[in-house]
Amino acid sequence: MVFLLLFVWYYNSILIALYGGLMSFDLKLYNGKLSLKDGKLETVSDSDKLLQDILKMLFTKVGANPLSAWYGSYLTQSVIGQANIDPQLTQAVAQTQISQSLSMLKKLQDQQFNTFQNVVPAEQIAGIQNVSVALDANDPRRYIVSIVVISKDRKEVKTTFGISPAAGN
Repeated sequence: MVFLLLFVWYYNSILIALYGGLMSFDLKLYNGKLSLKDGKLETVSDSDKLLQDILKMLFTKVGANPLSAWYGSYLTQSVIGQANIDPQLTQAVAQTQISQSLSMLKKLQDQQFNTFQNVVPAEQIAGIQNVSVALDANDPRRYIVSIVVISKDRKEVKTTFGISPAAGN
């Protein structure tokens, strides 16, 4: 999954160089794989694109993209491989990392809009409503991450996923 997200980011970076677009064109992932329709790569838009942008930002390790070394989050470093650290500390660090990454994504979207790139309100974060990180009630080795943002078209965009410190996801 992480490899595909990096591939999508790399592909989009090429599009930036060729077409001057930043985030207004994104390849669709389905079950962690690139989605094809009629032999062509599909793209995402609206709230689906916003959701995919959020996940791409969170699961891209800062420095992983040589074209934009600043892009991504420290979520994988703050949680993955930290199985022996106090769970409350891990939760607090992960929640902070997620919030900072979402704020960075919002700034990127605002820059995109301000450069007159094709972007619709459904693809932009207006505000972060909730970020929570909690131990999984069924498996204390996993954390459940829940995120709710409000898009600029005033709709909630939600995602929930699990992270396992020992296994990587």
